[in-house]
Amino acid sequence: MLLSVLFATRGIQNRKLFVFVLSVSILRFERFERFTRFVYS
Repeated sequence: MLLSVLFATRGIQNRKLFVFVLSVSILRFERFERFTRFVYS
């Protein structure tokens, strides 16, 4: 939450970078969740 506010005040380019990093981390989390489900099923 604090990071998003910090990036929003810095400008459009950094906001795009933040959105990119956020989407990548979400994708990684989804893959990790699928992997753990596959392992524990």
